[in-house]
Amino acid sequence: MAIQISGTTVIDNSRELQNIVSLDATTTSTIEAAIADSPNTFTDLTVTGISTLGITQISGGIVTSTSGVTTYYGDGQYLTGISSISNGTSNINIVQDSTISATVGGVNVFNVTGAGVSMVSGERFDVSSYSENVAQLGSVSGTVNLGIGTHSVFIADISGTTSVSFQYEPNAMINGRLFSATLILRFSGTGSRNVSLTSLNPKYIAGSGPIYSTTAVTDIISFFTPDNGATTYVNVVGQGFA
Repeated sequence: MAIQISGTTVIDNSRELQNIVSLDATTTSTIEAAIADSPNTFTDLTVTGISTLGITQISGGIVTSTSGVTTYYGDGQYLTGISSISNGTSNINIVQDSTISATVGGVNVFNVTGAGVSMVSGERFDVSSYSENVAQLGSVSGTVNLGIGTHSVFIADISGTTSVSFQYEPNAMINGRLFSATLILRFSGTGSRNVSLTSLNPKYIAGSGPIYSTTAVTDIISFFTPDNGATTYVNVVGQGFA
């Protein structure tokens, strides 16, 4: 039997509430407590405006935002099946202790972390377009840091008789990685160039380092370190480029 108030049905024959205009505080509190109590299973839930959800588990279906921004916090361990990121999204910020892993056919291929991108051992990395970060050091003298963690080509201008000592920028490297770079020395004028790589702990072919040009030319050297700068292998690419 349906229940009506002033001719308006409030409970129909199926025992469903109808035409409820407002709720008193006690009823509102009772409904909220019932929703908060587990299990909380909803066939369809629509949230409008700015909302903050606590611990939320979505067992299936699609989480989407037809407009605005949907922001997720936490480790994202249950976010799977993401095939693309589009509609103007250009940046994903990865903190130092987080990892995004790419998996193909159930096999981890490469990982993106706050420290960089690394291929899994045994997997191939094909690059169709490649470039390196160049650091323009400008006119140098005295002690000069090489930020080998962010750049792989350094261009230094050295004028007249000048003493320059190159060293690795502190905390620029990561354990277990090989770092390499090219150092382009552009000399201007004439003079005795005292260029030191002693702080890099250099190793040279036959044990002797280069004698740098004394005229207005360019000398180029390359080097790499497999052990965070404990040892640096140095090779002269060429001297006297004019």
